[in-house]
Amino acid sequence: MNKSILIICLLHFSQSVICQVKDTLYGNVKHLKSYVTFQDSTIQNTKLFATEGDYGHHGFHSKEFAMGRWKSWWYNTHFVHFINVEKSFNKKKQLVKESWFYKNGNLVYQYKYVYDKKDRLISELEYSDYDSDRIGIIKYGYKYDGKIATILETNIGHDYHYSNMKRFQYDNKDRMIRTDVVFGGGEVSSTIIEYDSINNTRRTYAYSEDKWVKSGDRSHTLKNYPKGMIYLEKVESLDHELKVVKSVEYSERDFNNQVKKRDSSLYSYQNENLIKIEKSHGSLGTNLNTFKYDSKNRLIEEIRTYSDRENPMLRTQYEYDEYDQVSKLIYYEGEFGDSKPLSVEVDFEVKYDDKGNWIEQEKIVDGVHLFTWHREIEYWD
Repeated sequence: MNKSILIICLLHFSQSVICQVKDTLYGNVKHLKSYVTFQDSTIQNTKLFATEGDYGHHGFHSKEFAMGRWKSWWYNTHFVHFINVEKSFNKKKQLVKESWFYKNGNLVYQYKYVYDKKDRLISELEYSDYDSDRIGIIKYGYKYDGKIATILETNIGHDYHYSNMKRFQYDNKDRMIRTDVVFGGGEVSSTIIEYDSINNTRRTYAYSEDKWVKSGDRSHTLKNYPKGMIYLEKVESLDHELKVVKSVEYSERDFNNQVKKRDSSLYSYQNENLIKIEKSHGSLGTNLNTFKYDSKNRLIEEIRTYSDRENPMLRTQYEYDEYDQVSKLIYYEGEFGDSKPLSVEVDFEVKYDDKGNWIEQEKIVDGVHLFTWHREIEYWD
């Protein structure tokens, strides 16, 4: 596979099937162990660079990122990433402990969760084996109506202690209109959202208490600016159902503290399903993603093309079993540079337990069983 194609396909599954396939857990689950095994010792998880660790170029960025990337590669490509995670639940089906591991079994991160009498998550404890002196603590605060009001993140190490507070504001329609991040030194960075019901638009602004100033003939420095600066990040046009039909994104501030239009996207829908995204990158051209669905509104095809190409860059086609799990993937890459077109057929053989939970998925690439995703499930009852 051409590395440029690889990077594109990892970043741009816009409406990919992972948006629809659910990791359902039926019954009262006590413990879940989810991990991948490799049937061929010479074929492991794909890496962009030889120096990458088990969790790739970014390392273990976060548990959400690791799971999202794993599912994206598993369902949308003919290769895989890596996963090894265990989760424990109480009798109320609340997640109380989550542990991620490397291939050698060493702990990456462990998380513990605490809930209040209203069954709301109120604190999260994070611990890492490779930095055993560090502890991360997240505390959640709620408004009287149950909406999240504050998130306090604290990191404590052997010789450091720092924290930041996130504050959330809503309007009288329960729409979020502002998020403030207050850092340990008192600096504030904010996201502000304005709704225009007349023109059906939503504008997102950034607020920052710093600005670029000239510090030399060819150099600039960010300086503290207590008055604060507000600059536009995104403008979205909405339809009558409040779905985004157009989005215009703006660049980061330049050295004159100005922003410019960067990318614009047009979205088309049919029967509530997103069927087309046309994204313009200015002088860099336009890419088009189209989507097709079956009678159950399940995604069955995604095609990605570019304005300077006649044939698709990427095409993925899906089939499903009776439980709505993906049973087949047809993966196609168009010609790019010196690389030839590539077409791969992937079959998924899925096994279920007596409660209807899948417990094993075999990933068979062009007729060869290469990878197995396991879920070992223990129930309270």
